[in-house]
Amino acid sequence: MSALNGVLQVTGDLGACIIAYGIGATGRIEVGGNLWGTLETVFSGVEGQVVVHGDLTALVVVGSLAQANLTGAITVDHDLTGRIDVSVNLVDDTDNPAAGHIIVNGSFGNGFGPGYINIAGRFGWSQAFIAVDYDGDQSQDEWKQYAFIDVAWRRLTGNAPEEHVWEISPCKGDLDGSWSVDFADINPFVLALSNPVGYSQTFPGLGCTDDPNDPNCLGGSRIWHGDVNCDGSLDFGDINPFVVLMEHQCCMLWDCAPCWDGDAGERMSPQQLAAQLATHIWPELYDDLVGVVGAAIEVQPDDESRAYWEAVYAALTE
Repeated sequence: MSALNGVLQVTGDLGACIIAYGIGATGRIEVGGNLWGTLETVFSGVEGQVVVHGDLTALVVVGSLAQANLTGAITVDHDLTGRIDVSVNLVDDTDNPAAGHIIVNGSFGNGFGPGYINIAGRFGWSQAFIAVDYDGDQSQDEWKQYAFIDVAWRRLTGNAPEEHVWEISPCKGDLDGSWSVDFADINPFVLALSNPVGYSQTFPGLGCTDDPNDPNCLGGSRIWHGDVNCDGSLDFGDINPFVVLMEHQCCMLWDCAPCWDGDAGERMSPQQLAAQLATHIWPELYDDLVGVVGAAIEVQPDDESRAYWEAVYAALTE
């Protein structure tokens, strides 16, 4: 075909070879099952979306005979054990929040042989990213042994946030994708609560790209990691358990069972907590932090907890 400007939808598996010549793919290719054939654009790139709802076990090539960018998105809902090749750059588009992304919601590789993603050029602009286990909520979804990503000939075999390559952390409360939970997570937690769009822009690969203007969007791992009380949502009810988690700085693996021995131990005083919050918060987020703490007062279950957060609020605003 010379170009794909509309929608090509396959309800089952796709084992055929689809080649787009000319100006490439600006529409949408959607495979309801597994893709074990070949999808190739020869002379130009992909500006639209390629969505595989099953496993991708074969090959997707962007610009096999020409210098071509991926300015759209490739999404694999299950496992990627095949190969994605982009001949030049992975480029985002400020007018299209779904652009410049390769998202794998399942595992990457199978542990026995290499699945891989190759970006021959680089990431263009700030929002382009590659994310493995993008939804963040499946304990068995992981970056397997032997799987790798090449970006401009630099080989990556695991989490590399500085490269905008993310292997989503299994730790509840890890809002910055560092694979640890500590006071550095205060800023992204406040941002995730108060400004989902800002969170997505600051932490590309962890946010919500399906519709970043929708604060209830479930795309990405923002809600999964911020939902530290496991009630299915990220809201002010997560503040208390998030503070406890920071105090112990441990990783709750995929669920909300406490990861420390014994009880929660001695709680920080309101003044100590306020000091830690004030020390670690970005200056531009200070007002948002005060607003989050103020909202926390309103959702406390008893007078003692309410008095605690009122004291934190007072210490932050004095």
